Amino acid sequence: AEQLGRIAEQQPALADQFIALHSAYRGAGERLQIVDEAMSSDNAGGSRLPWEQVRDWFHDAGNYVDSLDRAAEALAAQLGGPSLEGMERYLRDQLGISLEYKAGAGLRDFDATMGHLVLDQGQPPESRRFQLAHQLVALALIEEILAVIEDAQLRNAAARQLLFVGLANYAAGALLMPYGRFRDEARAARHDID
Repeated sequence: AEQLGRIAEQQPALADQFIALHSAYRGAGERLQIVDEAMSSDNAGGSRLPWEQVRDWFHDAGNYVDSLDRAAEALAAQLGGPSLEGMERYLRDQLGISLEYKAGAGLRDFDATMGHLVLDQGQPPESRRFQLAHQLVALALIEEILAVIEDAQLRNAAARQLLFVGLANYAAGALLMPYGRFRDEARAARHDID
């Protein structure tokens, strides 16, 4: 313990990286636990794994979720466009979420109890923007996401949790690149989409 204290004092960047590594390790362990639970309980009879259920659901949906696309596009319009500053302001002012950029924090760490989001400042700007959009839609569009999950009728909690993450990623993409705006820009450039 004494050696660790000296390392933390003499090499704070190394200590920060060690903490980030431990956080990633914990996250990987949690994901493995979901898979293990699914394999041991729900898959004894040979049913599909949670990720297979989610993959098949997206395939059956044609990789298009109209309600989320429309909700994300409306949210983008409400933000005045999906700028980083607009998303930060909405999280802070509309949802009461504090935000911190911190080195070695992991991709995204959201504490729902404290209403605090930490993003790794070392990520490329595009990644930080996507992680911010993911958390924004996971909170602002939660009712829409949960309605889609309810209609999906997946067999187990692990599959529903994976679908939630997938739908939040989907909605984040729709927020950052709303179809209507994309279509208008393509038409203005006289691009033949077909």
